[in-house]
Amino acid sequence: DLRCTCTNALSPQNYILTVQERIPANAANTVGRQWNVTCGAGGNCGTVSATPNSGTVNLNNGGAAVQVASATVAGITAGLSQTVSCTTSAAPAGSTFTVTTAPSPLTLSTGTTTGTVSATCTNTNTTAATVTLTCNTLCSAAGSTATQISQYTLSCPGQAG
Repeated sequence: DLRCTCTNALSPQNYILTVQERIPANAANTVGRQWNVTCGAGGNCGTVSATPNSGTVNLNNGGAAVQVASATVAGITAGLSQTVSCTTSAAPAGSTFTVTTAPSPLTLSTGTTTGTVSATCTNTNTTAATVTLTCNTLCSAAGSTATQISQYTLSCPGQAG
């Protein structure tokens, strides 16, 4: 009895299973047996969308987190997932920007179809500081590549003079 486990992939994966058979079990010689195995009919990573998918988000200097976007997946195959990751450009001197997701990590699937991206900032300057926030998604299927889904400008006001 042979059992194989296939990885999730975007297209069917073909393999050749080779087994050396010895009949009877104590015989000196073996006979090679081969089977063609096709794993899966191909998965679907679905579509991840961010709402909104661009724009300027005004944050509160030293204040509560502001929701930047919500991310949603639709049409994904059971057993696959999409992980949303967001990065900021370098922050100007005197300012910091922190991005969080819920859930964390923001992994979307048939069980969790939506999540959020939020941000906070601090800025010791008297002028506003901005960074670019870029969010990408990566499907868990073998052979997937990251796809950009959104880009924002995060703005943190300066200190009152």
